[in-house]
Amino acid sequence: MPARRKPGGHFFGQRRPDTDRTQSRCAFGGIQAVAEQAQLNPTQLYRTLSPKGNPALSSLSAVLKAMGLRLAVQPLSAPARAS
Repeated sequence: MPARRKPGGHFFGQRRPDTDRTQSRCAFGGIQAVAEQAQLNPTQLYRTLSPKGNPALSSLSAVLKAMGLRLAVQPLSAPARAS
């Protein structure tokens, strides 16, 4: 079953997109700077991060790298230990 979004939900949480843009502007130098470092154009980045965005893994990885972050896969719970 796909995850449900609240009305106005956003890709990176349940904040309003303008709040996310303001935070990224302060934390990472703005959409323009992140787009340049990720080798995307700003319009493409806005679309990628929009509520209807459906980014490719390569785009998401590039944006995260530009922000000094990485995507990690971890188990939901610790594996059972063998006796």
